[in-house]
Amino acid sequence: MAPFRTQMSSEQTALVPASTMASQQTQAPAVGFASATGAGVGLGGGATVASTTALTAAAATAATAAGRTAAPQGFGQVTNSKRKQASVVEMLEYVKSLDIDPIKESDLLWIAEEAFNAALPPGWSEHQDEEGRVYFHNGATGESVWRHPMDDLFKEVVEYQRSIVKNGGFHLVEDEIAELEESIRRDLADWMELFDEHGEKFFYNRRTDDSRFDDPRMAVYHNLYARIKMVAKMKERLPVLARAPRP
Repeated sequence: MAPFRTQMSSEQTALVPASTMASQQTQAPAVGFASATGAGVGLGGGATVASTTALTAAAATAATAAGRTAAPQGFGQVTNSKRKQASVVEMLEYVKSLDIDPIKESDLLWIAEEAFNAALPPGWSEHQDEEGRVYFHNGATGESVWRHPMDDLFKEVVEYQRSIVKNGGFHLVEDEIAELEESIRRDLADWMELFDEHGEKFFYNRRTDDSRFDDPRMAVYHNLYARIKMVAKMKERLPVLARAPRP
């Protein structure tokens, strides 16, 4: 349920990019925010379960991916990363779900490995239903899904590498991310951090008149930073293309 706007206190501040938050007196979440051309910094994470080498070796004998099940009903118990206990065959099914051919596109398997071990965005948690199936739940919106909420982003990263190889450099991808950053800055400029008459903090969009308790910056920066980090790793894997001059 979204908060309604009550009497505003004198403590009000527009949301600003995370790169400038340090200079603000208002408390703000510590969220990474790098430029599209800067080097990525690792977010950290657990040990890799199935390595790219193992995926490549198993690709030739992998079975056809099994079909997806229906949407989850209700909520289960929070699991301890069941997603990261998959077999090699299950991993290959996951590779195909990212639109990667594990045999013909072995150079893209590293992206699937990164995606499989990706951290959940803020507000999302991993659960298990009564049949032991893993699903993901967003506590802020009430949404529950079978697929990891970052999977669509990693599908785009797969397309990034294909585009980079096809065009002989990173310039188009860098331009796209720069435009995305600028769009995010404009959109977040409409959000303000406010306090109601009881001193409870909420966030208000002065353009759309929407209000919410969770910080709208968190998921946006998480996804943007993951995208930037993956492109930085891609440059390490494709150093010749990373040094290619703009046409």
